Formats: sequence, C-alpha cells, structure tokens
Amino acid sequence: MAEDLKLTYDRAPEAWHEGLPIGNGRIGAMIGAGLITLNEDGFWSGDGLWQVPEGVEGVVDEAAEAIRRGEHHAADRLLSGLQGDGTQAYQLAGTLRSAHSDDAESERRELDLRDGLATVERGRVRQEALVSAHFGVLAVRWIAEEPFELSLDFEWPHRHGSTLADFDELTFTGYAPKNVPPKTEPGEIDYSGIDGVRGICLNAQLRCDGDLAPRDGGFQFTDCREAVVFLAMRSGADPNELLPQVKRESRHAAANGWKTLAERHVAEHREVMDRVRLEIGGERPEAPVDERLRRRAARESDEQLPVLAFQFGRYLLAASSRPGTQAANLQGIWNDRVDPPWHCDYTTNINVEMNYWPAETCAMPDLHGPLFDLVDDLSRSGTETARKLYGAGGWCCHHNTDLWRLTTPCDGNPAWQNWPMAGLWLSMHLAEHWRFTRDEEFLADRLPTVLGAARFALDRLSANRDGKLVTNPATSPENRFTTPEGEAAVDETTAMDAALVRELFEFVLEAADIVAETVHGEHLAVVTAVREALPRLAGPGIGSDGRILEWAGEREEAEVHHRHLSHLYGVFPGSSFTASPELMEAARRSLEVRGDAGTGWSLAWKTALWARLRDGDRAHKLLGEFLTPVGFRRSETEYADGGVYDSLLCAHPPFQIDGNFGTTAAIAEMLVQSHRTRDEVPVVELLPALPGAWSEGEVEGLRARGGVIVERLAWRGGKVVECTLRATIDTGFHLEMPGAGGDRKHALAAGESWRLENGR
Repeated sequence: MAEDLKLTYDRAPEAWHEGLPIGNGRIGAMIGAGLITLNEDGFWSGDGLWQVPEGVEGVVDEAAEAIRRGEHHAADRLLSGLQGDGTQAYQLAGTLRSAHSDDAESERRELDLRDGLATVERGRVRQEALVSAHFGVLAVRWIAEEPFELSLDFEWPHRHGSTLADFDELTFTGYAPKNVPPKTEPGEIDYSGIDGVRGICLNAQLRCDGDLAPRDGGFQFTDCREAVVFLAMRSGADPNELLPQVKRESRHAAANGWKTLAERHVAEHREVMDRVRLEIGGERPEAPVDERLRRRAARESDEQLPVLAFQFGRYLLAASSRPGTQAANLQGIWNDRVDPPWHCDYTTNINVEMNYWPAETCAMPDLHGPLFDLVDDLSRSGTETARKLYGAGGWCCHHNTDLWRLTTPCDGNPAWQNWPMAGLWLSMHLAEHWRFTRDEEFLADRLPTVLGAARFALDRLSANRDGKLVTNPATSPENRFTTPEGEAAVDETTAMDAALVRELFEFVLEAADIVAETVHGEHLAVVTAVREALPRLAGPGIGSDGRILEWAGEREEAEVHHRHLSHLYGVFPGSSFTASPELMEAARRSLEVRGDAGTGWSLAWKTALWARLRDGDRAHKLLGEFLTPVGFRRSETEYADGGVYDSLLCAHPPFQIDGNFGTTAAIAEMLVQSHRTRDEVPVVELLPALPGAWSEGEVEGLRARGGVIVERLAWRGGKVVECTLRATIDTGFHLEMPGAGGDRKHALAAGESWRLENGR
C-alpha cells in the first residue's frame, strides 16, 4: 500500500507546475529541477485599505425594477456601478537554487504522500525536502556516499529587501508590493512606499560535514557528504519585529537536526494520511506517473491512478491548510509569481468552497478550521458592504476575497462580480461541520455568523408576481443568457440563489432548535423571520425541455456548455434537490446537455454530481476526463487542456488546486453518501455510485453525517461483504447498501460499533 502513495518520475520537470509540492499549511515549497520556490501564506500585496463604494444607495432597488420591466441590460449596467477595488495578490517569497558537482542529466523524483517527503536524485546526490509543522521550517538535505560540492543561491523578487549572509546563517527582510493591478503589465507593480504593506522575514541556518562559506547571493559547500538548510519564514506588518522569531525557529530546528525533524514530521504527517485508506482491485503499473496518465488516457486500465488522485487531494489539503493558518487559496499555498493568475486569491463562487469539500468526508475536519476563520473575518468586514450596497443587515461577500477580507464586487462582468451570495455558501461549510461532528459548542459559537448571512438574505428577498420570495436582482455565476440586445447576466432569481437561501434557512432552524438557549434578542428575531419566510421561498423551476431553469424563466444560455454548474448546487454540494425525483431527473438532463468537457475543477464538480445522481459509470468517465494530461486532447477540442498536469495538479489551465480537492470529495461520494435524512435521522448509503470498473475494493476511515465513521467497508462483485461503522457520539442512522432489502435503522452509543461480516 505504501508504494501506491508515491508520485514517481524519471525526468526533470519542464515547468513550475510539474514540481513536487510540500507544505505545513503556512510555509509552502515547490521542488523543481535545482529550484525551490518559497511561499508563506500571509505574504500578500496591498495594505488592506479597500473601500466600499459611496453614493450607491438605491442602485440595487433600481436594478430590481429594471428587471421587472424586462430591462436586463439596464440592470447589468446599474449593478456594474457597485464595483470597486480588486483583490490583492498572493506573493512568491523567493527562490532557492542549487547545483552540485555530481549533477547529471538524468533525474529521478518522488513525492511520498504518506510521509510528506519530496526527493530528487541527480547522479550520486540525493536531495530530500520536508516542511515541518512542529518546527515551522522548510528543511532540505543533500546527501551522497562520496564527497561533493554544492552551491546555493537565494533570489528575491521584491524590492526594499536586505540580505545578510554570515558564516552559517542567512537573513532576508523585504516587502510585498503595495499594489498588483489586475492583468498586470511589466512595470505596473507598485512598490511606492512600504508603510502598511505586508513584509516578509526569512532566516536560514546551514549545516554540513564539510566546508561552508558565504559568497555573493548564496553559499558554497565543499567536501561534503551531507548538507542541510533549515529555513524559517514569517510575514507581518513589520518584518523587523519578526526577525527574532524566525531566527529562534530556524536555530531551534538546526539544533535538533535533520533526523529529529524528519522522524517527527513523518509521524505527524502519517497521522493525517493514515486516517483514510482506499484500495481498488487491480494491478499497479510499474511506471512513472506521467507515463501512467498517458496510458490511462489512451484507454489502458489503471484504477490505481484514481486512488492516487484521491490521496493526493488529501495530501494537498494537509500541506496547505492547518489549524491557525490562512485558508487554502486558488493554488493552495504554492505560487511562483508576483502577479499570479487571478491573483491566487479566494474565489468564493465555487473555488475556495471546493477546496474544502473533502475536509469532513475524508477525515480532515481539523483542516477545515482555516476556512471557518476566513468566514468569521468576512462576517465582520462584510457588514458595511451589506449596509451600503444593499441597505441590508447582516453581512455579505461577493465573488472574490483576499488576505485583507475584501467583500465588495470587483471590476468585471456582473455575471460573476455582482453575485453577493458567497456568505450563504460559506456558511453552509459551518453547517456541514456541525452535521458531521454534532459538536454543539462549535454550533453555538458559530451560529451568529450564520444568522448574519441569513439576515442579509432575508433583507434581499422580495415577492415576485406569484407572491413567492426571490433574490431580485440575481445572477448565476458565471453564465449569461441571450436577449435581443445581446448577452445579459441579471435576472429576478436563479436556481443557485433559491437553493442557497432554502438550505441556509433550513440549517438556521435546525441549529436554533439544537442550541435554543443561546438564541435570544436580535438572533431570535432572525430565526422567527426565517421560519416565516421559508414556506414562501420560490423553488427551482423546470423548463419545457426538462432541464432545471438556471434563471427565472426559460432563457437561452450564452454558453450551453459553460464550465460552471451553479444551477445544480442543490444536487451537490447542496442537497435540497435530492429529495425530489423530478428535480433530480431535471438535474440529470441539465448535466447531460452541459456535456462532459470542462476545465479541471469543472470536471471534478461533474464527477461529484454524477455520483449524487447515483451513476457510478458516468462519474468514473468524468474521473477519467479529469485524469487526462494536458496536451493529450486535440487542440480544437472544447476545453482541450482541462485535466491535470504531469504532477497530478489540476489544470484549469493554468494551475488551480480546487479540482484536486473536488476529485477527492467526488470519489468519497461514489463510495459513501449521507446527505439525506429520514425521520430527521441521517441515511448512510454505502457504494451509492460504484462504477463497474471498481467491482472489488475496500476503504477505511470515511466519515458520514451524524457522527459516524466508516471504519471498514469492503466489497466484492459490487456487493458489500464487510462493514464496520463506529459512532463518535450517541447517534442513530438508517443504512442502505447494494442488494439489501428493507430499512435498516441503527442506534449506537458513542464509541460503539455496528459490524457486517460475510455480507450478513
């Protein structure tokens, strides 16, 4: 099994995104060919002084009236007037280049997902790298049986930096840009002044068993059999204040040595990775990952690649999101540019949410915490935005945010920028954590944030012609519809808005009943208003062609094959459609018309949707589309490069990490689902979307709602032969599995298990 959790390659990477990513949630490093790029999760451009647009009171009401008159373009123009500052950019901190005397053209690389170790072998010298969560440093070691020479060069992309190299220590301080404009051109990055701009402080300790000497820009090692660098990084308002801390961290790591760091790191990393084990029947090809990807895309069987992709997503979340760190961004924690694609920000109309889809199902609830912290921050920064732009209480967030917790719409098309419902979607992650853990203390603590999102939704609702409550004006990220005047984005309601409001309101009532003693005053008034509004909410419509209506009426999509599937939120990650056979059939028809082509993350979402539709073979087909390497499809094919790079990192293109996380979550949905309830008790479904290609296998450690852990699930011929379910709390659940007739209802005390052996 250990060999199945290694990404191996027999050649050097040809691009940065083909490197080996390692991280501890705060520090990230991409291991390339003699090049290591360095990142720290709090190092962003900007000073945090974004503004809510002034003088826009009443614009939203004007747009709503224009929509009622059928003037969609006028509504688009009005809402564009609400747009303001853009997000700032997540930064590359620096790079570390290495060259040694035994360099060779051949290179063997390996990323051990279970141990969290990246190794590169060139000639006789072996390079090993890890990022320690306990010691808070990046550690890189070069070893060989015979003496070698090694040169290291540190390079900094930022101005206003200073570098001091002493005998066995290097210190760097610098500052991020004050501003990185959207679609930056060379020379446009603004370093005009450093007051209030984010700074970075780095300290490296160098150790070897030979001679070490600083030189211009780096260090030279000679006559070594081992050389090690321990590198600490932190960002903040004043890097000089951080300097003592990073020196302590790097010196403490160096004093403990590589062996101690590696042993502790491997033990801690394995604790996360070993929580879930997945095996699918079939042989594991003995070939590098890039070759295996091409063979599978050419229809050669390799069902171990989905297993690798599943665990790779878990590995990436452990490497880019830990308690106390920033949330994983559009590229997790890895970035090689000062002006990265889409500023490497938090895109909140799907992408940052997808990053955390596997957190609960795949036994990483502790790694969900950074997203919860982001949501809490947005609930504070979004109150003024809600009040000034919408005249609403509570809080809201639009399409993008960043380290500075921007909540206003950025400059761009209203189809994506003027969507203020991110607060509702993000709040549903709080709901999911509660439903999996049943942690009442967590629920009581986070409920005010959820109620703030509900207050905003309540204040946005108005009655349509049928007396139903809708969110006019509304958009469906990021698609548009055609009108005689051209493409438009804004309508009276959308299927996504309707599903988000309904599911949030249902959670509000669920939570208020559980922690009723904590709900009073203003919060109780919100709960009462939600209870009154819920029966009046407009539901999703079904068009004459049998599809879910993405907008209020039968609109013609500007892109029928658009990569976003916003109108199917109620199937996955939501669940409000799943109790209705009519809606599920309409969702199936919608998904068929949308087609199988897509960018990497879109393919992951489609895989999860087909899993919720219980079509395992179609989900498996989409999984194959995701695992198709960039460049394999014909260039004229729609979304030709959507899939993965040779590194298994998701290709939008360019690199976006969300598809890796979404694929992990989708595979979990193929094996275990628990989104439905019966008599207010969770229904745990085993193998609900098992494809024919996975006729036998086993999984351990997946989690279900209601505080249930699937400790072991084994199947043969598509039928469950062994199963052990353990309760983490006093709980009850209904159990469904292939071939089992009737309703099996179980009640377990905390720590108690239910077992099935030999299919009985």
